[in-house]
Amino acid sequence: MAVELKPVRYIDYKIYNVTKIKNKYGFRIILYLDDNSTRTVQHSGFEKKEKAERERCSVIGQLENRTYTIYTDITVKTYFEYWFEFKAKNRIKSYNSYMSYRNAIFNHIIPKIGNVKLVCLTKGIIEKLYTQVKEYSPNVCRITQTVLKSGLEDAKRDQFIPTNEAKSVKIPKTKEEIEKEVTTKKDEDIKYHTLVIDERKTYNIEQLITLINASKETPIYMHVLFATLMGFRKSEIIGIKYSDIDYIHRRIMLDRQLRKKYRR
Repeated sequence: MAVELKPVRYIDYKIYNVTKIKNKYGFRIILYLDDNSTRTVQHSGFEKKEKAERERCSVIGQLENRTYTIYTDITVKTYFEYWFEFKAKNRIKSYNSYMSYRNAIFNHIIPKIGNVKLVCLTKGIIEKLYTQVKEYSPNVCRITQTVLKSGLEDAKRDQFIPTNEAKSVKIPKTKEEIEKEVTTKKDEDIKYHTLVIDERKTYNIEQLITLINASKETPIYMHVLFATLMGFRKSEIIGIKYSDIDYIHRRIMLDRQLRKKYRR
């Protein structure tokens, strides 16, 4: 039976200076919660005062950015049981999706990382989970990734965790997949480098210089420069505006193309 977690948010705080606590250094925080209660949190056990001061500064930053969490004892198992029962079920629209989510949570996420504290969940732990699930089934692994990212995003919103560690973790590739990608890239490179160019249809350097010099004092001089020196197409050249040219950084932005409008 899932336990319903009722998150409370702090609306204000008071943080005390670093002091001696049981022969070591630490500091205390009083959090004023949105249910009109208060909670005292202690950060202690630092051997040196300087380390405690650095931690205090870090905590102040978290408090100001609303990323500080007071839920340090909730495990992945407790949270995802709650999340599936009280949040995910309301969003799932089909029986197949319901079973897929249930399978990912109760057959993979909880058995493998259920005892990990939610605030201690790292990218490394998540990546290892994906690797294990992918060995079982790549499709189930993709569903597990979706479930984990969605669940942790809700956890972040409710201030159970400061950040969603799963947001940027990709499913690791197998050795076979990496080798296949390398082989494919090599094949593409070979095709690219063996492209045959008909030299009879291209200009050499001397011919380009002749063309540029011949176009001087003509209305198409800039068009010729753009085409020969930058490889722009006719439609791109016609579409260039003065505002597209950055004279300071010597760049041109191609934001449009102009072509003749054909009637059907």
